[in-house]
Amino acid sequence: MSLVRCSVAFLLIQVSAALRTPLSDDYAQSSVCPSLFAAVFSARDNIERRGLIRQMWLDASEQYGEPVVGKFALCQAPEDEDPSLQKALDKEASSFKDLLFLNCEEGYLNGILTKKVLAAMHAYLMHYSDYEMFMKIDDDAFISLRRLCDLMTYRKSVGKSNDAVYMGVFAEIAAGEQMKNGNPVIRDPSSPWYEPESNYEGERFPVSAKGGPGYMLPRRLVRQIAVKHIGRDNVLNNEDKAVGVWVDKLLQEGETIEYVNLKGTDGYEEHKAFIPTTGKWSSYPFIVHHHLPAESIACLHEIEMKQDGSEEIDACFDDA
Repeated sequence: MSLVRCSVAFLLIQVSAALRTPLSDDYAQSSVCPSLFAAVFSARDNIERRGLIRQMWLDASEQYGEPVVGKFALCQAPEDEDPSLQKALDKEASSFKDLLFLNCEEGYLNGILTKKVLAAMHAYLMHYSDYEMFMKIDDDAFISLRRLCDLMTYRKSVGKSNDAVYMGVFAEIAAGEQMKNGNPVIRDPSSPWYEPESNYEGERFPVSAKGGPGYMLPRRLVRQIAVKHIGRDNVLNNEDKAVGVWVDKLLQEGETIEYVNLKGTDGYEEHKAFIPTTGKWSSYPFIVHHHLPAESIACLHEIEMKQDGSEEIDACFDDA
């Protein structure tokens, strides 16, 4: 392991401990939070889902305390798509002005999703680079931008910078996960997580944030990934692991990057025993919660907007 990599502080931030416990919703908002561009990855036909979660992104700047723009990132239409869908998307785009059409193909396997991330980063640098931070997040994820800004405010108050960070859900500590070494590379071609040696030769991936809950990088690092062709030259089958590789390449070049583990979950079955779905909002621990129905996202956002920690979250998970 290189000296550069050894010197990186893999900071596991337990937000409920670092901030006031339980997480406070009346914590003063501050200008220490960097402005934020969020590419919300969505499928072209997810019109109903976007309609249900749109308010969360419309309220984003108010919740975060600094400028936030959220754009639903869509790829181009496949050749066999029903033309009526594009008409519906044109209407949606005209009505809400929050669709971002990227030069990419929709899909998950064989690096298709990785190329969508690259397309989103390119769009960010070309059209939204006034925003200091880039976020990728899926449209089935709830995010508390108020709590995210609380975390950044806390970090600033203890002398930590938010300008050279790789933020995301790297490890679900309550479920026993640890943020170290990265995952082993799967070489079985029948696996959906297959990664051929032609893409990546190592036996283990570098540490990487989970893809669904999303991740954040400052503008400076995104620009280096693009300008130095680090992304273009390292298109992996696995999108989240690809981003981890890109950041690791920057580390190897001498960049100082702090890895910040957000309190969150990918929401998958193996973690469900550790995901609270009842009780008061003040006891709900997450900044970001992936793999949720749109109705659950809308419900959690509505509760957060009330800024009342005694609100019960139970009804948000009736159909989850």
